[in-house]
Amino acid sequence: MKKIILFILLMIIFNESFSQDFEKNSKKELNKKKNTSKELSNNKIETNEYFFFKKILGKYKFEGYTWGDVNLNHLNNVKIKGSLYVIDLGQLKIGNVYCLNYLVEQNEDKITYDYKNFNEFLWVTKDSIFKFMPNINDDLSNFKIDGKLDELKYINYLIRNNKLPNNDKNLLIYCSSNFYLDSDNKLIEQKIINKNNKSTYNYTHNSGHFESYTWEIGQGLTYYSWGYGSGRSGMKLFISNL
Repeated sequence: MKKIILFILLMIIFNESFSQDFEKNSKKELNKKKNTSKELSNNKIETNEYFFFKKILGKYKFEGYTWGDVNLNHLNNVKIKGSLYVIDLGQLKIGNVYCLNYLVEQNEDKITYDYKNFNEFLWVTKDSIFKFMPNINDDLSNFKIDGKLDELKYINYLIRNNKLPNNDKNLLIYCSSNFYLDSDNKLIEQKIINKNNKSTYNYTHNSGHFESYTWEIGQGLTYYSWGYGSGRSGMKLFISNL
């Protein structure tokens, strides 16, 4: 019985150590990309030249506030400031994949672990910006660890095999013309409006869930927000050039 208990304890320690090592390795890979992305920027890139970041592969600043489950002790309206890194992860046969790395640098001690330093992956083409999601026809079993997708490994697979990620219109957060998604779910409203050098994506759900992006010509992303209904959690960020 003692041997069984000892074996279980050893397995728990091993799994925790493995998960921590995997997370460290992923961050190391992204840091490598930060340092080498300027070299990649010299390649001919088919990407959005108007609404995506003018300083592609650059560093930006953000400020805003968070609320609910994003914060320790569920505090409301915690003001934050930090840096946003735009990282080139590779060129596909159409467009490029980028990582937006948000690093909270003010009041980070009041923010939960998952939101102190978080990433968003985007697929950017000449006239569209998609949230990056795997192609539904790909077997993802080789790209997951502990049930979590290893985005960097999967992106390298797409590059090597000349494949593209999911291009479902539900994943669009920018396109070159106004876009209204007709959904069978009448509780959801999803639209993209282009006006006065700005492109705004808005997603709302009748329960109070929302997500919003504002892209500006020559600047890139200038506003990002999301939240769950009844003020459960969320954040609003205003992004600017250095």
